Amino acid sequence: MIERGPELEREIDEQEKLRILLNNAEDAYGFPPYPILAHELSSWMGEDQHQAEKEIVQAALTNLPAIHLRRSNYDWYQRMPALIGNVAWVSDAPIPVPALTAEILAAHVTVAQTPSAHS
Repeated sequence: MIERGPELEREIDEQEKLRILLNNAEDAYGFPPYPILAHELSSWMGEDQHQAEKEIVQAALTNLPAIHLRRSNYDWYQRMPALIGNVAWVSDAPIPVPALTAEILAAHVTVAQTPSAHS
């Protein structure tokens, strides 16, 4: 996470990086037309998908390093190469993927019928 302010550099723990990422995503969705579409985009077959989204994001972030980097003059980009160079980007965390069942597909996919030449 980067921001402007008094100098700071610290590691971010698992729970905090999840909270920061989910809050930042919600902030980004405040722009039109998202508020009008929010309910439709966050539900699937009548069920709220926020918990599923949180679990997917958490699985993707597990065991990945995160740094809170604050600089007073926007020069954070000069520190980034050293931070990235010191990181081993390996995670054995499984990433959950919702299963597509025949019922879900049947409810949401329409197959067009092609008229036959003999009709």
